[in-house]
Amino acid sequence: MHDQISSPLDYVHNATIDIASLTVLLSGLNLSQNQFILLYDSTPYASKGHIALNLPCNSGDPNTPLFQVLVGRAPDIIPTPLGYIEQVSAPPEMCVYHAQFGFGDPVTDLILKYIGNGTISLKGPHSVAITTHESYIPATPSLEELQH
Repeated sequence: MHDQISSPLDYVHNATIDIASLTVLLSGLNLSQNQFILLYDSTPYASKGHIALNLPCNSGDPNTPLFQVLVGRAPDIIPTPLGYIEQVSAPPEMCVYHAQFGFGDPVTDLILKYIGNGTISLKGPHSVAITTHESYIPATPSLEELQH
């Protein structure tokens, strides 16, 4: 009976609609240009969700972040556009950015990459909050699945 009902459905109907939230504290982290930290990995499940970041500002233009959030399914990772939230930011020490992820290609990985010059030391109350709204098994196998 289960196969007759669920087999013709696409991934949206086979997804879990559980909400999960994760906060990553970044205080004490030192990054040189192009270094990164892994924030989230949901392999083999792809996720849809939201990311909010409290990071040091680009003193020249807070709308242009010093960091990129790379999203995707390894090894296919691309930068996602970050929206600057001026109303709750306090340049140059703290800028708040946010973005949605997973509402196109499957996303299993989120990476925070420093793209500014030199080295940055995160000393303030900098953090990343990730909330996932839905998880599903993508229709195409990942590189990891193909390797095994």
